[in-house]
Amino acid sequence: MLKEQVKDEVKQNIEEAKQNLKQATIGRVETMTRKAAKRVEAGQVSLMERIRENPAP
Repeated sequence: MLKEQVKDEVKQNIEEAKQNLKQATIGRVETMTRKAAKRVEAGQVSLMERIRENPAP
């Protein structure tokens, strides 16, 4: 009976670790996506500024 309890506890801990790892990975991907979007947005803004500063004749 104690052996079964230990097995169940280990299985539960493994599942919890898997979930934590998955959430951490998703969090990193979300952070990278946000940073990339900000860089693209900043590039668009600077391109528009450059066009406004140097209009075509």
